[in-house]
Amino acid sequence: MSIDLQHSFTIYLTAKHHQIAEKFAHEQTSKFKAKQVYLNTLAVLAINEFLPEINYQGNLRESASFNPVINCLYNTGNLMVADIDVNLECRPILPEESAIIVPQEVIETADFYIGVQFQESLDKVKLLGFYPATKLDTSQPLITIPIEELTPIEDLIDELFAIEEYIDSLDENTVADVNEKLDDMPLAAIKLQLEKIYRDFNVDTKRYAEGVSFIRSQLVDDESSLSTELEDLVKNLFKPIEAYWEENEPGKSPINIGTQIGNAVVKLGDIIKGIRTPGYLYREEAIAQQLIPATAFLGDTEDQKITFNPINLAQEQILLSLQLETNNTNKINIKIIVKNVKENEPLPSELELILEDEKETITRKIKQQKHQDRFDITFSKNYGESFTLRLLLGDESFQEQFTIDLLRN
Repeated sequence: MSIDLQHSFTIYLTAKHHQIAEKFAHEQTSKFKAKQVYLNTLAVLAINEFLPEINYQGNLRESASFNPVINCLYNTGNLMVADIDVNLECRPILPEESAIIVPQEVIETADFYIGVQFQESLDKVKLLGFYPATKLDTSQPLITIPIEELTPIEDLIDELFAIEEYIDSLDENTVADVNEKLDDMPLAAIKLQLEKIYRDFNVDTKRYAEGVSFIRSQLVDDESSLSTELEDLVKNLFKPIEAYWEENEPGKSPINIGTQIGNAVVKLGDIIKGIRTPGYLYREEAIAQQLIPATAFLGDTEDQKITFNPINLAQEQILLSLQLETNNTNKINIKIIVKNVKENEPLPSELELILEDEKETITRKIKQQKHQDRFDITFSKNYGESFTLRLLLGDESFQEQFTIDLLRN
């Protein structure tokens, strides 16, 4: 097994992996089902090989995809992460496909969906990234996750480590209470659901009410549990989440990088990706192949300027910085500067910069001209408005969405 630990992860499949997949495929009653199980099994085995690279292990024996009965009945690529009982749903993506297709039967059990892209030869797969189940819109009849919305697979270690820390922080009585009332429901699933509730509601009483409602929906015997008992259990389950968020709230995070400009604050590289925090220009979400992790931001705040670490696109390195200033119209002036990492070198040929507003309407578009050494774009935004920045070069892209808002004490 060979693993390429670059920006994308390529895992080479061996004869042994194909033998295991063929064994499960031969147990099926139709060619369609046999192909489905074959690809699901290879996807699971690929992720099982990847997990040790981020210091975790898969538990194939306890995974639904390795249960012959479940395999015959359901379309599942389930892989259980050992010790922390996280359910990874490993979904095959064929060469012509641009999204993960989510089967209805896995929605209730999956914690994260992982996109595993196959090649025509089936000799290797590329791990495209993952998507949290708590973000899934289950109201649609056909549920898909576009490839560009996946978080890079290397960031999965942060999610798994946070779950592991959460489980370790719970006291024995709380764990025993969960096992008794919730029939051994995985603590990982509880953590992810309660964390979503914590993000969605900013009033503790509402959080607790929603938490009690969620826990009650999972009870083995609803009538045997008093409301006060459930409230106490939910509060105990919330404690590690509250402690984490208080420790990492704006201004206290050890990797918080930002600068205050008048009544606004610019903040990049928040440890909690994709979470709106009023009062900041924040990264909404990184959805490109070349994700710049939080720790890769440079805190260059001189002259209200924030600079990214070099962005790798098509083997070229691009330097991106944002410079901001207030004006007399209660707006923020934003200047975007894009240039080659190598001083006085022109930008790569065919490099393209696109700006979009909140409605995904393109507002600016610049393409590299002959020997152009930088892009300079200046525009203004009202507080509360968002914009998306894209850099395109060849088949690769970098994308970030930002929002600016008033600082509220």
